[in-house]
Amino acid sequence: MSDDLHAIAEGMHNYYRRLVATGWQPVKDGYAPTAKAMLGVKYGCGDPNDPANIGAATKALIDDCPKDKPKATGVFSLNYYHNQTLLPSREELLEMAITKWANEASAVGKDNVYKKGEGFDNYANMMHDKVTQVTCAVNICTRTGQSAVVCQYDV
Repeated sequence: MSDDLHAIAEGMHNYYRRLVATGWQPVKDGYAPTAKAMLGVKYGCGDPNDPANIGAATKALIDDCPKDKPKATGVFSLNYYHNQTLLPSREELLEMAITKWANEASAVGKDNVYKKGEGFDNYANMMHDKVTQVTCAVNICTRTGQSAVVCQYDV
């Protein structure tokens, strides 16, 4: 990914994490409780000399823009966004994906406890307080007319 895409991924993730940390994340019945222990994330590409490079592994997950969510790499958690269009730019696709994931909180009440599969798994992955690194990839598959975005988190 380009430096611009790295900056978008890190900046948008940290923006939404700050909303949660300070108690300004809108939810169904007000605002989410504060998460004072939450820190910002850094963008991680991994060591290019490491055969288990997380940047390369993340990119490989969406080489063909699969319709179904791919499996996360190793101990990472994964968010996936698929779009059946070629129109948005890579930057716009990344912004659309991160915004969609962050907006999953709008259907959740402030007293709701996370349970996997309840419709806000992507949001939970983004907001996990132990996450320190995000790695993303964006692909526009002109052959199939589809686009995909994937982000992996080090938790």
